Amino acid sequence: MYKKKFKTIIVGLGNIGMLYDLKNKNKNYYYTHSKSIKFSRNYDLKAGVDISNQKRNLFKKKFKLPVFKDLNTALNKVDINLLVIATDENNHFKLLENIKNFKKIKYIILEKPGGKNYKELNSIYKICEKNNIKLFLNYFRMYDDYYSKKIKDIFFRKSIEVIANYKRGIRNNCSHIINLLLMFNNPKSLKDIKIATFIKHFNNKNKIINVCWNNTKVIFIDPDIKKLSLVKIQVFSDKKYISSNNDLSEFDLYEKNKSTLISNNSEFNFYKTIKNFNKEKYQKLFYDNFEKKIKYYKYYKKISLLTSYIIDKMLIKN
Repeated sequence: MYKKKFKTIIVGLGNIGMLYDLKNKNKNYYYTHSKSIKFSRNYDLKAGVDISNQKRNLFKKKFKLPVFKDLNTALNKVDINLLVIATDENNHFKLLENIKNFKKIKYIILEKPGGKNYKELNSIYKICEKNNIKLFLNYFRMYDDYYSKKIKDIFFRKSIEVIANYKRGIRNNCSHIINLLLMFNNPKSLKDIKIATFIKHFNNKNKIINVCWNNTKVIFIDPDIKKLSLVKIQVFSDKKYISSNNDLSEFDLYEKNKSTLISNNSEFNFYKTIKNFNKEKYQKLFYDNFEKKIKYYKYYKKISLLTSYIIDKMLIKN
């Protein structure tokens, strides 16, 4: 367990790095790395890095801390042990490859999905491990006990079928669903993952991709539904049915109605709702939980790489 404070530099002061919370006036919301780290007791935010002069000025005005245009300059001037990278995914590998001094860095938190593709993410892990750095991807639900314990317990050990709706692309939002489902049931090897050889288009609006691993079958749908803001899943087994809300923070649970043989949703009776009352603090909860999750590094690495692999295969079919 890391007992000292995490002395932190944030690279990338865009939306997830800083801007979302500047736009949101609600003090109880924590959507960005900057605000979450600043108000987490185990962290000491030391500096920010961004190529944009405007964003650097905003960071300096808001946090009263040093800000740099170049990461290597920041590493030479600031003592840290945690590096947060919130830049565009296309720059992640190049950014890490160009770091001249890794000695200060013990941990890196990297924005999902981690790189341009599975191969590049694997190379990023190798760079980090070569320099004795533990790398964690910012799939915040993966580190939240609400999902890893409460929600995982209600999912089924046997075969399940999932209908997963997502908006804003496979890499951006669908990746959250993939990552979550892999937490509950992950394949032993990449060979166990099967991607359907077809995509159906309904009225040129709905794109459907079928993905299977172990006893899990998932139908991913990109629907033409404006009210679907982020992601939503429905999970079926022979005895239970689970339906989430539009950001996976709330799950309605249903049990099989023994008195009916009708094969549709009416055969299930509602019995319970499980809510995550901390959804406005997702990013802060990630940092609050990070220290005790470090020991599970190998598990998080496996799930993150599997997520990236499935993303690649789905994009080929898209």
